[in-house]
Amino acid sequence: MANKNYLTWSHSILSCVLLFLVVLLLNVVVAGAGVRVDLTQEGLYTLDKGSRNILERLRDPVAITVYWGNVPAQAAVAERFIEGLLEEMQEVAGDKLSVTWIDTDEEEGQQEAEKNNIQLYSFRRTEGNKRVETTGYMTMVIESGADGPTTIDQLARFYTQLEAILVADIDKRSRLSPRTIGYINPDSPLFLSSDVTGRGRRPGRFNYLKDEWLRRRAFGKELQDVQSLEEPVPADIDVLLVVAPWQLPEVAAFHLEQFALRGGRIFLLLDSVNVENAYLPNQEREPRSSGLEEWLAHVGVTVEYGLVGDFNRANQSFYGFNREEQGRYPYWPQLTQEYMDTTNVVMNSIPAMITAWPAAITIDDTRMEEGERTVKVLAQTSPLGHRRAEIGAVGEKLSHPLPSTKEFEQIPLIVMIDGPLESMWKGKDKPLTPAQLAEAAAKKAAEANAEPLKDEAIEDDAPLKDDEVVDDKPLEDDEVVDEPPLEDTPEKDKELEEPAPPKEDEKPAGGDGGEGDDGEEPPAGDDEDGASEDEKKEEGPPRLDTGKVKILIASDAEYCADYFQGQDAGFAFVVGMADWLSGGEDLINLRARNTNPRQIEAVEASTQKTIQVVNLGAIPFLLLCVGIVVFAVRRSQRS
Repeated sequence: MANKNYLTWSHSILSCVLLFLVVLLLNVVVAGAGVRVDLTQEGLYTLDKGSRNILERLRDPVAITVYWGNVPAQAAVAERFIEGLLEEMQEVAGDKLSVTWIDTDEEEGQQEAEKNNIQLYSFRRTEGNKRVETTGYMTMVIESGADGPTTIDQLARFYTQLEAILVADIDKRSRLSPRTIGYINPDSPLFLSSDVTGRGRRPGRFNYLKDEWLRRRAFGKELQDVQSLEEPVPADIDVLLVVAPWQLPEVAAFHLEQFALRGGRIFLLLDSVNVENAYLPNQEREPRSSGLEEWLAHVGVTVEYGLVGDFNRANQSFYGFNREEQGRYPYWPQLTQEYMDTTNVVMNSIPAMITAWPAAITIDDTRMEEGERTVKVLAQTSPLGHRRAEIGAVGEKLSHPLPSTKEFEQIPLIVMIDGPLESMWKGKDKPLTPAQLAEAAAKKAAEANAEPLKDEAIEDDAPLKDDEVVDDKPLEDDEVVDEPPLEDTPEKDKELEEPAPPKEDEKPAGGDGGEGDDGEEPPAGDDEDGASEDEKKEEGPPRLDTGKVKILIASDAEYCADYFQGQDAGFAFVVGMADWLSGGEDLINLRARNTNPRQIEAVEASTQKTIQVVNLGAIPFLLLCVGIVVFAVRRSQRS
């Protein structure tokens, strides 16, 4: 009996030990494997559907090289995020995407980084009571086909936008035809003809935006100048930037709308209140019309008269009008991420952006619902936003009285309109150009001033008087006026009776004499199709009455003016939005990743070791305890 109990105990203990070892080894294996599970409600750590579509249709192989090493401990979160993102992208793209990590902690990795001119960064960290400065690498290089490499520096800083940056670059490389960005600046004549800064610069306010940011840094030859909106927008343009429009004619709004209905994306940078009418001396203190107000109201957007201030000091920009008075200024609101739509990949990359005398944007919700269009407010003021109806001399002083609490509200400053639109000119004639309007007005004035010719000598249907003369001779009774006699010849009679047939190389003026030809001439200036000469002169895409539009509207353009050089956020916003709008639908709908990071607080190294040991041994130990309890229960039941 004793031997039997001994064998039972021995088998039970051996089984528990073996089970403990098996579970322990299994736990060690699982702990070494990387398993990513996105438990966030927004799916912040899951590859976007648009990104998957772009990666699945890759044509040429893409190679990504990451140079990483000797970075601060705080960058560990970014490293894990980047690793997970690239692994997920590889799973979708398959063999078309390869990823190589260069460990620059090793001498061989450092040599390769130096050989490829990779940026070396300096970092400062605390070790005990000392501040230690170290150097390291955190750069990514993208290569594909004949296109040159794309370098992304400071990965730890931009890792939350990395998916959008990567996918946008890959999408650009995969396009069969290059994109074209149109640019037009129909600004006030004051700005276009003189240097308002007084610094000896050439006329115009947006030269730095166009030449430095749009052409040199971003689009190069893809940027195309548009001279006028009085003609149709060129068909090869994908995105049209309209910067600071001023008193555009109705025909310009028509051509803008037609461009949008054809699928072109419009970026309107309005500027009704600026340095000209808010600060410069001897100028009219009134908002300036863009000429697009009526059409924007048709779309469902109203840019309000006046300007916007923000009386939350954290959202006020610093400005000095003179040496004596400098400080925070409410009518230069600063847009911060707290009041931006950070699900947008561009807005998510901009920490803050200064605006200067913006106007309020009001959305007509009823019109939007009827047209089945959607509106996204990309940026707005804080809840302490204020609408100021009058401009006065608002720019001539720094401080302004605090409005009443009833006047505070959140005011949209940048909005995105997306959806179907019916043409404002549906069933109407196309608007005339200013030259055509002037010509029509001159013709009407000439007709009004012209006097009809009068022949007082002879009145139609009036009887002749006895003393009235014809051909300066008095008419006698029974006298008639003889007409020249016709020659009484056979040839003449034949000529009168039957017209001469046309020659072989001549045709009747009205047509070819075929069946159904009435012989009438077409109206002057029209061709066989009935089109006028003016219509034939204007070549372009056919006129549309409906279509789906994407229109981005910002109520201020001043943050990308020349005198804001050094404030890069405004320039980066314009370039980023133009780049974003030029992408396909997959890129347009790409949302920002990790908009609100949720991070566990960092723990010390010793604590991390303890947690790891407990994680590896706790489950096997619990199973062992359960086995002992079960064994004890069964033994007691037998006894």
